[in-house]
Amino acid sequence: GATSTGRSVAAASTGVPRAAAGTAPPTPGAPTPGGPKAAAGTAPPTPGAPTPGGPKAAAGGPKPVVWIGAVGTISGPVGDTLKGNIVAVQVWAKWVNAKGGLGGHPVSVSVVDDGSDPARHRAALQDLVEKRGVIAFVGNVSVFGMQQGSIDYLTQKRVPVVGGDRLNETWYSSPMLFPQASAGTAVLWTQMVDVAQTFGTGTKIGFISCQELQMCRDALANWPGYAQRNGLEPVYRAQVTLTQPNFT
Repeated sequence: GATSTGRSVAAASTGVPRAAAGTAPPTPGAPTPGGPKAAAGTAPPTPGAPTPGGPKAAAGGPKPVVWIGAVGTISGPVGDTLKGNIVAVQVWAKWVNAKGGLGGHPVSVSVVDDGSDPARHRAALQDLVEKRGVIAFVGNVSVFGMQQGSIDYLTQKRVPVVGGDRLNETWYSSPMLFPQASAGTAVLWTQMVDVAQTFGTGTKIGFISCQELQMCRDALANWPGYAQRNGLEPVYRAQVTLTQPNFT
């Protein structure tokens, strides 16, 4: 009697529940008997995994919009000759969306007029990239706006520009710039040679270029050489300012 009583007291004082007769004692860390069980044929939930029965992504739902930027000169005297390029980009986006988008993603074009101002051009690029989430620029036509500061920013952010005015050598200065055809002063020079040879009556040629643009400075440095290689004789060259035109 004393021994059996002692065993009963010892078992009770440990506070550990005894397994029912014929069953193994519970394993530490295992689910408590009688607790929630996984459905038959399913594995127990993995820590960090979504809760069964939680919200799911709608199958076949709409894909997010792909934002494209177009920053260029569309106002003022220069803009009148260039804004058709921006319209072409918008027409392209409408055509793409009519065909189902880019891999199912609808395309939206954000257009900004830089007013021929390099500072506005650079600020517009940053605003569209960092606030709108633009992933690329298409058809940036800005003779005055797209200067080295804008190119440096696009290169740093690794945001491409596909197509544009192609009017200066800077189109070859960054791996983020993709001209749709040959770029630089040679493009303009080819056109000038065609005109000179078609309508000219002699071989003498003169050059007048602006002071404000790198394109103009490149032209004044390179065109005389182009002329000589095409059988023309450079006899005059000068620089003028676009802000104070003098037609004499």
